[in-house]
Amino acid sequence: MPRRLKHRSKAEILSSTTQIYTGTTMAQIQYEIYVSYKQLKDYLTLLVQYKLIEFVREDKIFRITVSGINALNIFDEMDKLLVLQLTEYSVK
Repeated sequence: MPRRLKHRSKAEILSSTTQIYTGTTMAQIQYEIYVSYKQLKDYLTLLVQYKLIEFVREDKIFRITVSGINALNIFDEMDKLLVLQLTEYSVK
């Protein structure tokens, strides 16, 4: 579940979308990440365009690609570093 639902950045929404792993339908993704249908279509189109996820037509599901897993790992590391930096500055 996302840390906060209001005021999420585009990167956070894309990361949440990418975290929905193999065998997920569009309705399941929409339910999990709390976005409108139009927003979801836009995000999924972008993720497919950049080959971070793929759509399996026969099963009507989305799957994360190897590139998507790599991008998700990088985003998670960046998020950890940002939290660490914010924590260090708030302590001082």
